[in-house]
Amino acid sequence: MQKKVLAIIASVFLSAIFLVQCNSNDDNGSADPVIGTWKLVEVTQNSQQVAVSSCDLMEMYIFGGDQFSHEIYSSASGRYANVAQDDDDDEDSDDEESDDEESDDEGSDDEGSDDEGSDDGEDDGTDDGGTGGGVCVLTETQIGNWVNTGAAYTLEQNGSTQNLPIHFTDNNTRFYYEVTVGGTTTRYIFQRQ
Repeated sequence: MQKKVLAIIASVFLSAIFLVQCNSNDDNGSADPVIGTWKLVEVTQNSQQVAVSSCDLMEMYIFGGDQFSHEIYSSASGRYANVAQDDDDDEDSDDEESDDEESDDEGSDDEGSDDEGSDDGEDDGTDDGGTGGGVCVLTETQIGNWVNTGAAYTLEQNGSTQNLPIHFTDNNTRFYYEVTVGGTTTRYIFQRQ
């Protein structure tokens, strides 16, 4: 009887080892390196780094098994951004007034002083070149299919096709592609997220 129990335990143990080894030998090595989420981290023109806004740095590619999405952001401006900002400020300012009334601190060491570190700062609702101001909004989402042709990736969406020569760097944690217009070469560098 003990021999049967040992034989069963041994066969269960060997089966478990076999299943674990088979699972680790899946086709992970053959997955295309572009699959994943990529965010814009840098832009250069003619090998010189270009200042980009915080909204531009939200640009993202998401590559799945055969589909992709490309999200492009820009700053909200004009009266609609200010209205949205004003609505937020109004709601917050009511809360702030009630908070101030509830937390009268007569022992404050800066009583009567002009507090430069106050929370009265307002945002004008525009993106100021990446210094943190403004509201970024998703302005465009492109969705389509992609194919690795060897020399480039072919992106197809809404009946149009774009050949994008993607170059991987830093052990496939970054990629870039270049666009040349009027003699100026712009390189867009993305990093895996």
